[in-house]
Amino acid sequence: MLTVPLQARPGFSDVNTGAHPGSAWRVFTAEPGSRADQPRVQVLQNEDYRRRRALRRALLEGLPITLLLPLALLILWIIVSAASRSLRAVARDVASQDERSPTELSLARVPDEIAPLVGAFNNLLSRVRSAFATQRRFVQDAAHELRTPMAAIGLQIENLRAHVPAGEATERFNQLEAGVTRAQHLIEQLLHLSRQDAPRAGHAGHASERVDIEVLLRDSVSQLMVLADARRVDVGFEGGIAAVVFAPAAELRSVFDNLIDNALRYAPEGGVVDVRLHEVDGHAVVDVLDNGPGIPKEAIDRVFDRFFRVPGAAAGGSGLGLAIARTAAERHGLRIELRNRTDGPGLMARVHLPAPPAA
Repeated sequence: MLTVPLQARPGFSDVNTGAHPGSAWRVFTAEPGSRADQPRVQVLQNEDYRRRRALRRALLEGLPITLLLPLALLILWIIVSAASRSLRAVARDVASQDERSPTELSLARVPDEIAPLVGAFNNLLSRVRSAFATQRRFVQDAAHELRTPMAAIGLQIENLRAHVPAGEATERFNQLEAGVTRAQHLIEQLLHLSRQDAPRAGHAGHASERVDIEVLLRDSVSQLMVLADARRVDVGFEGGIAAVVFAPAAELRSVFDNLIDNALRYAPEGGVVDVRLHEVDGHAVVDVLDNGPGIPKEAIDRVFDRFFRVPGAAAGGSGLGLAIARTAAERHGLRIELRNRTDGPGLMARVHLPAPPAA
């Protein structure tokens, strides 16, 4: 039997009836009545019981929230994953675009929230595609229009040769003829570059074919022997392996013709140019080596830029040959590496051929 005296102050109060844990009580004492003989009411509740009851209520009421929270997180993860999957698909479509002919992105898998953004991006791609087409048409039209008058000028210069007196006039005439020849070469290079920049699907003649690299290299060397003979450059070819690449033969010829032509132009008169087809670390490569001046280290990363020529270079050129070679190489999985030779003066242009497709 618990005996707690009536508390003098009405309302809530705390009472401790002993030193053990269950001796703390919460007491509520009612207000005194209007009559003196009216009994007063006092209610007690054990503090330990109150804590246990509050804990039990908290657990019972928090249990549904605890059970629903993982389910809510799972539903949220599914929704976010589905949305991000659509975004990743759009990102893959963007990454797979051909920079020469960007195409519009499909709106079929795009969430409604970002559909306006993708639509605006498609409009931008359309304008970029139109700008590229305009640029290509301009270069092609300009190159085509210039070919005829430049050919006529070259023919007139050739006809004038017999009427040029010896001495200083002949030297000036030779300089004029060399300038016209360089201009004709530049026009051909510009026309070739504009064709390379055109979309792949727009050229039926660019279908891939099985190309024997050794046969192609021998043909390329033989076609450039006229330039080699004019500069008295000794050209050698060594084919140590059989290599096949599946690509348009014309574009592969463009790669090797420009590299060999570049080596012949920069090799000194009476110099040597070697073309080698062999293996390096189990992969087929083509090396084009010359004994010219090489390329300064600070310029070797820029020589693939269009119209860039190494400062102080004595050989004539348009600055487009290496750019054309790299464009054609990258388009078909080849990689061109330039480095100065360590066994003497000169440059080595190495073309890493793609691995043959699995059978």
